[in-house]
Amino acid sequence: MNAMLTAELPLPRCLYQGADPRRHRRHLVDGVRIDPVAVDRFNHVLRQYADTAPVLDADRLATAARELSSSDARGSTADCIRIRLFRVKAAQAMAADRTWQAPADVVVLVGSLIEQIRRGEHLLPGGLPRVGHLDDALLVETAWPRLQSETIAYADFHRLRRLACERGERARFDREAWQRAREDEARLLAHERTSRESSYLAEPAPRFAIH
Repeated sequence: MNAMLTAELPLPRCLYQGADPRRHRRHLVDGVRIDPVAVDRFNHVLRQYADTAPVLDADRLATAARELSSSDARGSTADCIRIRLFRVKAAQAMAADRTWQAPADVVVLVGSLIEQIRRGEHLLPGGLPRVGHLDDALLVETAWPRLQSETIAYADFHRLRRLACERGERARFDREAWQRAREDEARLLAHERTSRESSYLAEPAPRFAIH
């Protein structure tokens, strides 16, 4: 899970570059027209999640879609999009887990993000090969800096809770228990590292000769 949460696989760079007046204004993706008015509304939503959000237009979205569609990779959804859809699902699970007790502002942010993905602007149909949900991926990417640390911590909480269950530990495993388990694991790893770097055997006595 952590690999999907920390992977550095960026969305197309053209989404974050300024508009180029010399470039032909594309507005079609696989025959689907991108509505400029809907893009403007989408930009407003992105700004609610981060002041540094890119300001998009139909041309940049169409250019990004063309780049993803022309890649050699196969699959119904581009990997950079798939990773971000996974992240929002992980964040949703984190916010819904009462034993984790995520901060209230994080829970509100996740709820808002899920609502936007479900009912907000849909610039591209989700069923488009390779580029479906590109707009959803942009939403997640914009909000992710505010969700990343909590979601990654929750992934570790989920891992240690599973290990505790496998050991038959029946005590309630909450955020405090996770913190203690992390500290115990860190001490164990430090002990194992020390053991590898040193020997329990006494150093041999220096040799001496009788003249």
